[in-house]
Amino acid sequence: MFRMLHLPAAKPSRYGLVYLFLAAALPVLALFNTKAIVPLTIVAALALFVIAARDGKLDVIKRLDRFLWLGLAGYLSIFLVSSILGDTWITGAVSLGKLLGLTLIAIIVIPLQARLSATDLKWIACALIGAILFALCWVAIYILHDIALYTGSAHSAAMIEDHLNRISYYGYFWFKPAATVTLILSLIAGIYLHRTGHRVAAILLAVCSAGLCYWVGNRTAFYGSMLAMGVGVFYHFMGRHRLKLIVFILAIAFAIPPVMNLLGFSPGHISSHLSKASPGSNSIVYRLHIWEFVADKITEKPLLGWGAGASKRLGTDAVDTLTDPKFGTLGEPIPVHPHNGILQVWLEFGFFGALFVFILIARGMAIADRYLTEPWQRIWVSASATLLACFFGFSFSISSSWWLATVIVCIAIAAAFVAIQSQSPAPTTPEESAPR
Repeated sequence: MFRMLHLPAAKPSRYGLVYLFLAAALPVLALFNTKAIVPLTIVAALALFVIAARDGKLDVIKRLDRFLWLGLAGYLSIFLVSSILGDTWITGAVSLGKLLGLTLIAIIVIPLQARLSATDLKWIACALIGAILFALCWVAIYILHDIALYTGSAHSAAMIEDHLNRISYYGYFWFKPAATVTLILSLIAGIYLHRTGHRVAAILLAVCSAGLCYWVGNRTAFYGSMLAMGVGVFYHFMGRHRLKLIVFILAIAFAIPPVMNLLGFSPGHISSHLSKASPGSNSIVYRLHIWEFVADKITEKPLLGWGAGASKRLGTDAVDTLTDPKFGTLGEPIPVHPHNGILQVWLEFGFFGALFVFILIARGMAIADRYLTEPWQRIWVSASATLLACFFGFSFSISSSWWLATVIVCIAIAAAFVAIQSQSPAPTTPEESAPR
């Protein structure tokens, strides 16, 4: 692992420096302030745009697939129309501005990774792995210190018991974003490590990151990591029909929200089989009831939805309070967001919004599959994609700026690592050839 952190003799290009700082900053910023990730990606995108413009390399950005353009244009249009018709145009305008900004970041940061050389990728991989190890050590030291502090004689037995009960129930929840970012980046680092022959290091890094998630109480990340690696291996062995099967499964997932109630979905039936003593059971039951509430709202406006940010006003305490026959009072119907990306798309933008998002994701999967020519590529990339799906399915909102910015950077770095075998360490401009 540490041999992998040996820096190359040649210095990175200007493109490499920007992506290097992005890779090094993500795990560290997630430890302390996730909101700082957004301005970081904005500055990085502007820097890349200026560098590419000076080099006359903006043609890379213009090559975006026409189906992706269709999906983006359609989604942005429905975003605006739904917000106006849903009487959420004020908050919708703010959300639309954020979405446009993130879209611009994506169409700069993701395509320009093609300008990276093999030397740049070596620097980026070293920075990424170093930042992941820093995050792992930081959280581990914090937790060990916390355990030592509360098991010492300085605190009363009642205080120690209360603290340990709280930790066992909620975990170290302030570290959950950092654990999430660290885990997804460890899988992306696995693409590079496997490609360069460090297979054991790749697996070890992923296992340590998953273990960190379990330690801080991030159950979605921990169990999602096991599912992700299983899906990664399964995706490779599906053979030449793998893409068709995955897109079909995705289509089924997008078709479920408007017919959930017709399918007999009932949170009470599931909660009756869960134990109240299990720390994760309450969270699972709460989500199930949230999804039932959202499914009911989707059937009221199935075509264009309720507008951007509608979940914040539809599911407040003033509207109702969710209760379960076994678990009792749970909370407001939608706490900030529905905790499921597909349900949120349907709720806010209806059928047409879901259709364009489906086009975007399906086309992105088709483009990615085209470049995944090696087994190790398919396994690590599909595992990373599955883990992202788990986070969107259970944890994060589709309108969370810091999370979407993180996903954009992750896609860019993963795409660069996949294409490493076709990239040359040779400088791309005379300016980069000059001695430094």
